[in-house]
Amino acid sequence: MNGTAALPRKNSFGETMRADLWWTQPLLVFLGLSTFIVYSTWAAFQGTHYYFGNYISPFYSPEIFGNSPHSWFGPKPSWWPSWLLFSPALFILWAPGGFRLTCYCKTCIAIFFILR
Repeated sequence: MNGTAALPRKNSFGETMRADLWWTQPLLVFLGLSTFIVYSTWAAFQGTHYYFGNYISPFYSPEIFGNSPHSWFGPKPSWWPSWLLFSPALFILWAPGGFRLTCYCKTCIAIFFILR
């Protein structure tokens, strides 16, 4: 032994010693969730073409207020502000959207900080 020791290499932020593409699965989950959020927001704010005969879109079901025959309490309520877009899905979509967001929140936060 000559008495010298190699110093450990300093990694930059987010860099690991792994050689595989470990970040692809969390990235795909993040992209899939983001795609779902964009699509469901578009479908919710569309406010039309959400029922056909006895069938109703899951984004609008159960329809609490609305103009279709599936509405539980009739058309748009009078207390709804006129400047705010009305869609029957706005009464429903917050629940599954919030649930999905909490399920994948850990993954989203990890991706945000790793790929930053």
